[in-house]
Amino acid sequence: MVLASLTGNLLSFMLGAVFLVYAIIQFFRILLLSSTGIGIIATIIDFIEVEKTHGMNLYFPVLKYQVPGGDAIVKKSYIGLDKKHSKNIGDKVNIICNPDNPGQFIIDSGIDKYWRSLGSFIIGLAFTAAGIFNLY
Repeated sequence: MVLASLTGNLLSFMLGAVFLVYAIIQFFRILLLSSTGIGIIATIIDFIEVEKTHGMNLYFPVLKYQVPGGDAIVKKSYIGLDKKHSKNIGDKVNIICNPDNPGQFIIDSGIDKYWRSLGSFIIGLAFTAAGIFNLY
C-alpha cells in the first residue's frame, strides 16, 4: 500500500516536472522568436474545422504571408478559434516569423501566443501539487 502511494506520488512529480519543463522551453522559444523574428502581416485565406468530442469545434485559420525576399507561404495556425466568426477570411493578422525557417511563426496577439506554455505550466503545477498533497 505504501509502495503504491509512493509510486503515485513519484508519477505525479514526474508528470508535473515534464509539463513544467515543456512550459519553460515553450516560453523561451516564444521570447526568442519575438526578439529575433520578423514582424509580418498575414491574410486569413481559409479555416480548417476540427471537431471536438464535446461539441465545441475549433477553427484553425490558414494564413498566407510573404517573407521579404522570399516566396509566399501558406500555413495553418496552431492556434484554433472557438468561433469561426471571430475572424473572417480576408482578415489581416500580425505574425512573427522565424527568419531562418519562414514556415515557423506565431500569431502576435498578446496573451494568445503564450497559451501552450501557460496551459502546460498550470497542468505541471497541478500534478506537482497533487504529488505534494498525497504525501500528507
